[in-house]
Amino acid sequence: MVQFTYADGSSPKVTAGGGILASLGGVYEAFTAGAHGLDVQLAAGLKYRTIPAATNQDASWLRFPVDGLLFYRAPAGIRVGGGGTVHLRNVLQASGAVLNDRVEFRNTPGLLLQADYARGDVRFDLRYTAMTYEVERGGSGTVGASSIGAGLTFFLGRRAGGARRL
Repeated sequence: MVQFTYADGSSPKVTAGGGILASLGGVYEAFTAGAHGLDVQLAAGLKYRTIPAATNQDASWLRFPVDGLLFYRAPAGIRVGGGGTVHLRNVLQASGAVLNDRVEFRNTPGLLLQADYARGDVRFDLRYTAMTYEVERGGSGTVGASSIGAGLTFFLGRRAGGARRL
């Protein structure tokens, strides 16, 4: 967590693992046996976080996650799996009365665990990321970036034979 102090003395919490994530990727059905199977999912995206609005300070955290996951696909649209992630070009930029600085973090790998449920072409997911950011420039040390998040995924396209994807 990174901490700023506003002019009124209050402090917003800026969690390293927090933010909004938008990604694009693909799923490959590696193995299918009846209603069960194994899926390989790869995605790359953009994760963004900012501090609540302030008159004397602005800060934003931008990084580009690249994820790879292996899922067990169960009947009824349920998948559980795990894999890895790395956050590229991981930068915290701050400007204002309290802090004018840029902190860059190493491209450190992390662990992903995810469970999701499909309903037609929409998938609802719950994800845990275990990760620690290591400062590369603009400071020193590490920042805990583990997080739990919920997501919504839309699947596009068709499989061979015209069947819709999960």
